[in-house]
Amino acid sequence: MDYLLDGVSKEYAEKLNEALNFGQFYGRAERLVRINADGKKIYTPNYFDESNGNYTELIPDDSRFLYGFFYAGDPQEVEYTDNVAFSVTSPMSFIVWFNMAELCNNFSFRQRDYIKALFLDYFNGRLGIRSGRFVIKKVYELAENIWRGFSYDEIDNQFLMQPYCGYRFEGEMTASQNCHIQ
Repeated sequence: MDYLLDGVSKEYAEKLNEALNFGQFYGRAERLVRINADGKKIYTPNYFDESNGNYTELIPDDSRFLYGFFYAGDPQEVEYTDNVAFSVTSPMSFIVWFNMAELCNNFSFRQRDYIKALFLDYFNGRLGIRSGRFVIKKVYELAENIWRGFSYDEIDNQFLMQPYCGYRFEGEMTASQNCHIQ
């Protein structure tokens, strides 16, 4: 089932990279755990890059001025249609993080809400995704809500305040596939 959701999230990422060629957008990220020097578990979002077989950690820093990724929750719901097709629906978030000072080089203004409206517009059908859909139900703006599920307290504090900011678009992603009955 994961490959269906991975396919939809990758298609969204590809379309966002085409539409907003000044950012970096990733498909579905995994939550990886590592142990710090104090023996504490640290949870970070990581994207597996199939081209080089490595994970890229996706925490806020100054290496990217605009990036986003999908993060799936539990549970996945499966629905069958007359043994002909099935669909998978999963709680899904799209997390986007950006540096407004760097974006000013691309835009002549410094408006967070413009970025939010841009993504809401793209996710509302403008990208022409054919493999599934992502329906946004909530938008979070506070860093502790955006990075919920990850050890955001381990992120260098300077990347959690202006000019850095972001959004967590939370909702559901659905993917469908025809059954392959032999």
